Amino acid sequence: MNNKKTSGTVIQSFAAAWLITLTLFALSFALNINVPAIVQYLLGALIIVIAIVFARGGFHYLEIDTEDDLFRIKHFNLFPMGREYKRIQIEWARYHSYEVKELMGGLFKFLYVYEQTARGVARYPAVGLSALKKNEQESIINFFKKMEK
Repeated sequence: MNNKKTSGTVIQSFAAAWLITLTLFALSFALNINVPAIVQYLLGALIIVIAIVFARGGFHYLEIDTEDDLFRIKHFNLFPMGREYKRIQIEWARYHSYEVKELMGGLFKFLYVYEQTARGVARYPAVGLSALKKNEQESIINFFKKMEK
């Protein structure tokens, strides 16, 4: 399972929104058009908000592989700066549970995977599901529901 196609669309959408806003912001200063200062402030704030949402909103490329005795979740943030490739690998015997948390009314979604260790239950860092289509999210959730003990 992966979201290769969807993640490309997400990157293009955010890049287009950010570039359009940045262009409008720059043109508001460069052209001799009387633009109210509040519009310039709002465009500047929108540039920052778009970048923060894209960086922190759980927009990840995600790939899940399974084998007989373990599964792997490979993921990285789609935001171009500070991109770090991460991998979670858990043996099925040690898999405990999963949890999906939603923020802002389901606009942003994060998957948490739990593993049984000798010291107790450990939670892995969040994997963003925001860049997945609804049916892709449901298939991942169904995958983990089937595997719960």
